Amino acid sequence: MSKNYSKRSALTIFLSGLMTGAILFSMALSTPLEVVWGEQAAVGAVEPRGSGQSARSEEAGSANRPALANMPRLEVAPEPTITSSPSIRSEPLTIEELKAVLSSFDAGSEPSSIGAFALGHPAPDFLTAAIEDIEERGYNVGFVVMDINTGHGVAYNADEVFYSASSIKGHYVASLVSERPELIQLQADMMRATVKDSNNDTYFALRLGYGDAPFTQWCEEAEVDNDLAGVWFPHYSARDLAKLWLRTYEFLASEGEGITEAASWYSESFNSPIHQYFKETYKVHTKPGWIADPQDSATVDAGIVYAGASPYIMVVMTNAPADFSVMEALVPALNEIHGYLLA
Repeated sequence: MSKNYSKRSALTIFLSGLMTGAILFSMALSTPLEVVWGEQAAVGAVEPRGSGQSARSEEAGSANRPALANMPRLEVAPEPTITSSPSIRSEPLTIEELKAVLSSFDAGSEPSSIGAFALGHPAPDFLTAAIEDIEERGYNVGFVVMDINTGHGVAYNADEVFYSASSIKGHYVASLVSERPELIQLQADMMRATVKDSNNDTYFALRLGYGDAPFTQWCEEAEVDNDLAGVWFPHYSARDLAKLWLRTYEFLASEGEGITEAASWYSESFNSPIHQYFKETYKVHTKPGWIADPQDSATVDAGIVYAGASPYIMVVMTNAPADFSVMEALVPALNEIHGYLLA
């Protein structure tokens, strides 16, 4: 992916420039910046394109965002029909070992195993049906689900590239807090709005005010192409997004100034099907993204499901145009697969 910086419309640059001036003035005074914005990003908020093309609108405000369909409740999975995995070692894998697992598995157009897990062929009917539910609507889908203790998982089209939409915002904010913990005090409201509410205006202001360097380092640590850091809304794969979530999981699980507050921003991300599905069962940290556009439509959700003592990464990427109903069958199916990973 080329390292082209996004071109933005004159209006976006003007408005974001005003926000940047306020940020820099606040930073110079070493006092918190108070910014007033709408409850959500305004309809038609302009996003910079990731490959030197003209700017266009991204996610709409809360009144116009796609409402989540009623996600099915968490149910006990039936008896496993998947080939038994080799015995699991007693010690959890390290982050470095998990990065190696995410980098090395074979991705294809059929559901495939990650790590030592043996999926078997063909894939279970419930998983095939969930994939077909999306593809029969005319959309592409890629996913990764991986247990963080064992590195066992399942992937599908994991290297197909999709538009990130706002799924990138949570990782940029995490990189800022990691490098500059004092921003928890100075810019907490802006960062919370960027992650929890998916506010474009605050995201643009943070990018203009603090630049690409923190996220460049973050991408290097996650072992993804750091060219992504120079693009405000990049294209990437489910494998890339799983690696970014592993790095963000490592950060949110660490100890340090403001991490508990930062973690709370990810626990109720607006429009997250993963959060909606697990909200009465497990804690989650997620950040979705969505956009309906003739050039780059996307519906994405990804994050960490804290399933008791066995947390796991779930990433779902599609090119559906801002339509979270496409995930109604797949999110429960991937949770069911995780149950088999532990069998």
